[in-house]
Amino acid sequence: MRAADTECCVDTTVRSAPAHGFDSVLMGGAHTSCDNGVLTGTQIVAPHNRTRHNRFCQVVIYGDFSS
Repeated sequence: MRAADTECCVDTTVRSAPAHGFDSVLMGGAHTSCDNGVLTGTQIVAPHNRTRHNRFCQVVIYGDFSS
């Protein structure tokens, strides 16, 4: 099951949240993706953390998060 893929569900949720009045926090080390034959999962995830931060959400590195 690929319901948590960064480039699908996670990306759509983070990008649409502001339009619905929500602030989002993306846990930078807690989302994933699978290799797709061209890019590795790591190569897919890294740009999402960089390009979504402060535009669509706040990205917090998983190990740095405290409640």
